[in-house]
Amino acid sequence: AICPEQVFIGIRRPFLALCAAAGFFVGVRQYVRSPNNLLSLSNLFFAAMNITALLLHCFLPSYPHGKLIETYPVVWILDCFFTGTSSMSLIGGLFATYLPIKMRTTFE
Repeated sequence: AICPEQVFIGIRRPFLALCAAAGFFVGVRQYVRSPNNLLSLSNLFFAAMNITALLLHCFLPSYPHGKLIETYPVVWILDCFFTGTSSMSLIGGLFATYLPIKMRTTFE
């Protein structure tokens, strides 16, 4: 190549890094404090989602013409996986926790 690509090394998106770090600590704290059920599992997935977001969007080197999926495919897949499992387990945990209460008050 005539002009080599410049690689940005450092913390990209510092506000996102701060929010993701806070999200990781909230997820771990809630997982440790809450009972062992689907709702607490969503907190663990939330913490893992924030760790992969920190890596992918804030800490790993950025290439100007590279796409994240092509540059870091494993971290990108994990980011998508933990985002999906976090949200789906949160929805499932809420249904498992609050739907039986609603059904008891409705049908009794």
